[in-house]
Amino acid sequence: MQCDLPKKLSRIVLDPKRPYGFFYFAPGRWRFIHRINESEDRREAITESPATELLHSKPSRARTSRFLWTSAFRLGQGQSQTYRQGRWFLCGDAAHAMGPSAGAGMMVGVLGTWRLAWRLALATKGDPRGQALLDGYEREQRAASEEVPCNAYWLGRNEQVSGSSPLGPLFC
Repeated sequence: MQCDLPKKLSRIVLDPKRPYGFFYFAPGRWRFIHRINESEDRREAITESPATELLHSKPSRARTSRFLWTSAFRLGQGQSQTYRQGRWFLCGDAAHAMGPSAGAGMMVGVLGTWRLAWRLALATKGDPRGQALLDGYEREQRAASEEVPCNAYWLGRNEQVSGSSPLGPLFC
């Protein structure tokens, strides 16, 4: 969308009825997301009207000049059944999928890549622990990939209920 917000400002509004957020994308361009509730028609929910209503309300008060594109999507969450098959390994988004809460999926992916990289480096240099280290990658990474989405869910849920975040304000 095109709107009049300053580019240094992104917002997440954790309204229990309809959480939404908007994020700077490129000069004069913003990405706007909002939840589509189960009782709503998806085709109607992605038109300009519901989005404009949210953006013009408190607390954002943004003024849009036009919408460039709209779509509906579902957030998926899951993991591969295995992170290793013989000499092949999965890491990052190839190994797991999770919602975009606070960049948690990206951070789990970066951490998994780091966990795999140092193990591969030692194994290829002939370290006697090489196979054991490679075998440990899946166990360690799977635990993180299971824990992070649960923590992100509860942080978001607690903020929606209480109106405050243990991490400080998420609304700028």
